[in-house]
Amino acid sequence: MLLRNRLPQMFLAATAFIAASAPAHADDAAKATFAARYEALKGAMATHDVAAVRAFLTPDFQATDINGDPHDGAALVERASKMASGGDRKINTTVLSATVSGTAAAVELQLNGSMTRTGPDGAQHQLEMIVVSDDTWTNSNGTWLLQKSVQKDVTVKRDGETMFHQGS
Repeated sequence: MLLRNRLPQMFLAATAFIAASAPAHADDAAKATFAARYEALKGAMATHDVAAVRAFLTPDFQATDINGDPHDGAALVERASKMASGGDRKINTTVLSATVSGTAAAVELQLNGSMTRTGPDGAQHQLEMIVVSDDTWTNSNGTWLLQKSVQKDVTVKRDGETMFHQGS
């Protein structure tokens, strides 16, 4: 129950991690470009650098969590400033696909997060969250900015057992 109550916060945090050429293309170079952008965004969030997090987002940034609830850039920045740091938290991002068309890019991202926490039973539990999102990036003066992130699949596991799953 405690985990279910924290899911919206986890979704938004995950969201954080939560994407120019004439014809559209998906290739390794585009995937590498966006993998680097997500890593830099992850670093800004990990160090609670609010200004740096803001610099990755368009002014009209919109995230939609798995429940269909919208969150703006201010909510993401606030969440980044409150994220706990340290411990055994691990977050990995994988760009599954990236297609660039002019100054827009469509990126499918998978975020895997894990940590160990003490449960209500007093035992240590391994928690894992896997989020897949469709993200839209826009190139503004040579810099890729995250404009939109829509979660399409979320799985939460405790000790390897799926506790929550929603999506495809």
